Amino acid sequence: MIAGLLVTLTLYFGWGWQVTLLGISAVAVAMVVMFQPLRKRWDEARDTASHVTFTWQSFITGSRMLTSSPPLRWLAISSFAFVLLQIASTSYLVIYLVEHVKLTHETAGTIFAIAFAGGFFSRIFFGIIADNFISPLKTLGILGLVMGAASLGVAQFEPDWPLWAVGAMTFLLASTAAGWNGVYIAEIANLAPKGQASNVMGISLVVTYFGCIMTPIIFGIILATTESYLIAYTLFAIPSILVGLRLLVLKKQQE
Repeated sequence: MIAGLLVTLTLYFGWGWQVTLLGISAVAVAMVVMFQPLRKRWDEARDTASHVTFTWQSFITGSRMLTSSPPLRWLAISSFAFVLLQIASTSYLVIYLVEHVKLTHETAGTIFAIAFAGGFFSRIFFGIIADNFISPLKTLGILGLVMGAASLGVAQFEPDWPLWAVGAMTFLLASTAAGWNGVYIAEIANLAPKGQASNVMGISLVVTYFGCIMTPIIFGIILATTESYLIAYTLFAIPSILVGLRLLVLKKQQE
């Protein structure tokens, strides 16, 4: 979000890309200065004598627990589908808005920054929903449907679309595609067998980050072969919608 705003300001004032990179670095350094004084209190329970080591047995055990439980298994699969849209949005959205929708770099950067600011607040909002009103599985199912529908909407962008509509649809996609993570991680930890949350979480995140790795490859192949963002964002919407429906049905079966 901050990077998008800094790029917009740099383009507006004509400071150049070097100033933008220095600005982003300055923000990172400022975060260190702000949070360093809090480490002493946050690390009170830290056990410096403990060490985490990888073993094939823990990997196999975590994999078995993940695959043997339908909710855990489908949560991991859903994370793969959701992260496809998350990375496709963060990586390609500005290029899409500039090349296809014919927006200026300043306008596209501003829309991107505001849209992904929604992801910051939506994680908190969806967490409140999952804790108090709708079960986590159902919350994630609904999010899958909404982000899939938003991706289908983004795929329809044309240069004659009103700017407010482009911004609203982009915001809907970004705030959902970047807002599911908190509910997902919390529910994985909640459903994991007692004392095995770290094992199950580690294996599930392998599935998640495999999606991160595969997104540029898959999206790039689709663009290279079809030269169509419409097809790319439409195809990426399908897994999200399907797993969203599955999570909703899975919750009903559990009840």
